[in-house]
Amino acid sequence: MQHPCIQHRCVIQIDNLKPDETYVFAVAAYDTQGRPLGSHQNGIGRSTMPILVCSEWDELMPFTYLVESAYNRNMSDLGNKAFQVLWHRFVEETIPIRPKFGPDSTPLKPLKVHK
Repeated sequence: MQHPCIQHRCVIQIDNLKPDETYVFAVAAYDTQGRPLGSHQNGIGRSTMPILVCSEWDELMPFTYLVESAYNRNMSDLGNKAFQVLWHRFVEETIPIRPKFGPDSTPLKPLKVHK
């Protein structure tokens, strides 16, 4: 099953899985011509460690695997793009509270984690 992401929104739903069965899922990235990215001929690398239990698979979960796979293959441009989707979902950039100059100034930008 191929499931393209549209406007950074992916919803993947898998139903009717049976208890005590083994299932294999893969996440792969393709270029605009439909060719798989990565060193493996199918664009899919080694499997992760087994996931014991995973209730509904969050729509952002594939991005975490894509980031990991991209960085493991030294494809930092792709990893950065996938990471930006995650970053904006979990971190809110706030307006600096401290002044830019003076004794209370700081070059650090405050961030707030979404709850």
